[in-house]
Amino acid sequence: MPSRLAVVRAVAAALGTARTEHEVGEALLNALAEHLGAVTASIWLVEGDDLVLVRSRNADPETIAQFAPTHLSDDLPGPEVVHTGEALFVSSRPELNRRWPLLADIASASNALVLLPLAGPDAVIGVISVGFDDAREFDEQDRVAFLAIADQCAIALDRARLYEATRADAAANELLARVSEAGGGSDWRHIARRISEVCTEQFVDSCSITVREGVLLRRVAASSRSYPELSADVVDRFPIPVSSPLPTATAIRTGRPVRIPAPDGSEAAGVVRAAELRGRVAQVRFGDSWLIPLYDGPDTFGVMGFATPVDEAMSPEMVELAERVAERASALIRSASEFARHRAAVDALYHVLLPAEVPDVPGWEVGACYVPFTASPTVGGDWWDGLVLPDGRLALTVGDVAGHGVPAVAVMGQLRNTLRSHLVAGLDPAETLAELSSLLDWTDRDAHATAVAVVADPATGELVWASAGHPPPLVSSPGGNPRWLDVPAAAPLGAVPRDRPHPYRNYSDHLAPGETLHLYSDGLVEGRRRDIDTGLELLAAAASRARTDTATQVHCEGLVAELVHAVEGVEDDVCLVIAHRLGAWT
Repeated sequence: MPSRLAVVRAVAAALGTARTEHEVGEALLNALAEHLGAVTASIWLVEGDDLVLVRSRNADPETIAQFAPTHLSDDLPGPEVVHTGEALFVSSRPELNRRWPLLADIASASNALVLLPLAGPDAVIGVISVGFDDAREFDEQDRVAFLAIADQCAIALDRARLYEATRADAAANELLARVSEAGGGSDWRHIARRISEVCTEQFVDSCSITVREGVLLRRVAASSRSYPELSADVVDRFPIPVSSPLPTATAIRTGRPVRIPAPDGSEAAGVVRAAELRGRVAQVRFGDSWLIPLYDGPDTFGVMGFATPVDEAMSPEMVELAERVAERASALIRSASEFARHRAAVDALYHVLLPAEVPDVPGWEVGACYVPFTASPTVGGDWWDGLVLPDGRLALTVGDVAGHGVPAVAVMGQLRNTLRSHLVAGLDPAETLAELSSLLDWTDRDAHATAVAVVADPATGELVWASAGHPPPLVSSPGGNPRWLDVPAAAPLGAVPRDRPHPYRNYSDHLAPGETLHLYSDGLVEGRRRDIDTGLELLAAAASRARTDTATQVHCEGLVAELVHAVEGVEDDVCLVIAHRLGAWT
């Protein structure tokens, strides 16, 4: 062995110029080979209960495959050094095999081995392993020199970690500052897009933001270095139900972060209904992904996704920074005046005007969905209602007031409550609609609305219903032919002067066990990019594909998601109420 002091000085000099952990490892391995003639060398660091190989030179692949990482409870030299804090000097291969039988059959270029502890402030943080091609004895001066090298390496690692932590803190602060700069103004969608772009430029490979819109979840921003064109193509398209088993929906429902190790796009390709994009989505691969919820007080209104390139995992520090970014993004999006107005209006509609829950009727299942038109900063006048009448019958209604904003919501609330009270008082559906039309003609002659009211006998499935200019109800059964409860159109509410006979009529039908009744607003089937006939055909086809083992509420959300998919976006408020008859009522 060359002069011990010269070797220690040479190693110290090499380590002195290293700033990062990577540079420290390379400098040490090069110095051990150059100044000590080591044929193998490696650096192992403690991570939890494992000893993990972080850098090696000429290590045998079989050894790496079998022992990297090594559990600290294994009967091997590395864990022994960690537990005892003492260096090991093994003079020959037979001695190594005798002391650690697990290594007896492992091929190695080393016949003598030195294992040195890397001492941290409170415990051993790792091990340096140095192998020599010939057997040799290590005297006291050799041992002192090796321990001095280990001390120099531990100091260099501590210095590198401090340097990297300082640099990481600076980078994190810069990222958070740039995210903050993305805020301002009233266009919350623009803010979301800019935040995702900043994260992709400076933090992760890909970033997305998804928000909840009623019972649907929609990606409103996405940016990606690996898939830039695809990320742009999926924004504002392909919403999923909040009840979906996909991780994004799980994160929003539970309000907890969700990790997706090694995300595979083929698992989500089925959500994409556009054939030209489905194949591209199926080819997407990432190394690691985390979905971090976005909060508005105690409620989750969205989720922010972060993904790394293939073969790169997100470290605990990266996950912590992602949570800080998501918290900042939540505040910026919520502070946008347009988003705040929209959220307040939707919350008011949900908590004040729309029913808190669907009616519970033995032998029946009822599901209901409302999805706001998010391109408008104000909500519209769509509503639904469901209640059990005093005589035990089930009443279901859906209506749509023309227009948006406070006037439409005010009329909607008035009509919904009046309709409910008249049905409870014993008026039939046609009489009820006539009273609503007279009310509008008396109180607000500029207001108009469409509505459908259905009263069902749970025991027999008999239906009595009436419509005021509303799209026809649909009856479907799995695998059967759907049928429309279509009758001659009657005038919308408010279109008939109260001093003239009303045009509303009661009609009768029957819902057999296994059949499902669908009431909906025109936003589900009609829009600027789809005529109502096409929309009705799509609804009938989708309803007929329903599985018998699917819960009615899940079926309701799935139908809305599929119909919204078809036009790649909501173009008006959407209401859908579904009543499924399970069997004879007892």
